[in-house]
Amino acid sequence: MEKNEILDNPPLVSIVVVTYNSSRYVLETLESMKSQTYMNLELIISDDASVDNTVKICKAWVEENKKRFVRTELISVAENTGIPSNINRGIKAAKGEWVKPIAGDDVMMDDCIERYMEYASENPSAELLHSKVRHYNSSFTDENRLPEHDTAAMKINRPGITAKEQFEILLRGNKIWAASIFVKKSVYEKVGLFDENLRLWDDRPFLLKVTMNNIKLHFVNITSCKYRVHLNSIQRQRRKDNLITDFNLEVSKHYHNNYLKYLPRKERIIKSILLKRILFLDKFNLNKNNLGVKAFMALTAFPWNLFLRRINKKYE
Repeated sequence: MEKNEILDNPPLVSIVVVTYNSSRYVLETLESMKSQTYMNLELIISDDASVDNTVKICKAWVEENKKRFVRTELISVAENTGIPSNINRGIKAAKGEWVKPIAGDDVMMDDCIERYMEYASENPSAELLHSKVRHYNSSFTDENRLPEHDTAAMKINRPGITAKEQFEILLRGNKIWAASIFVKKSVYEKVGLFDENLRLWDDRPFLLKVTMNNIKLHFVNITSCKYRVHLNSIQRQRRKDNLITDFNLEVSKHYHNNYLKYLPRKERIIKSILLKRILFLDKFNLNKNNLGVKAFMALTAFPWNLFLRRINKKYE
């Protein structure tokens, strides 16, 4: 598509807003959809059995603002199914050529979709885009804005990098801000949707699957979104008296079972030791937030973590 065609014949873009007990923030998210400078949009809201009034708020807002969008749809379910399943419901309903997933507590910059579509028109082989994200502590105010990350300088975002090299980097850690991801619908048809065997971990398994299938992640040097950092986020939440969070347990189990095999032998052995100590605590019901367990975790991490840090520097 030529650059000027995007103005004459703009592709439909589907924004998928993923909500769960998002009543406190979702109006800010929805208003940022309404304010997009790119006009050819459909809006899909997928709610994962919220127990607050998220769905009621979304219904009222959509009814008042549906003329702004080509199409709107609100999906709700009776039982909570987890983040990947919730995202997938929205993607399945999407009719656009491109899909922009976003959480119901984050906000898109007014020109987010327009800037992405400009890049896509100039780079027709690009199928998954991402960018910089502005981070805030709880609320989007200047005093709560967190220090910027030098995203453009990361190895995973260098222009000449390949999908294979990006896969190797993602094996060692996630350097992509999930809030910024912008995906061509055909990618989901090629590699599949988010892994519904997981409940909490959505972004890195999907990106690993994408790069494993030789689809490069294209970095667009813009700030596309505002991301809200919560003290009570899913990544930080843990059951009462537990040291390891449910999120970290899920990550450890899934990584151990699915990704260890891709690491070089020495690195694989050391990573396995670090993961198995977490799985050991869970298996024998020893995941307790006490001094004994903390000492065990600290002692069994050294010096293995130092070795992995030296390796990981090559992938930063």
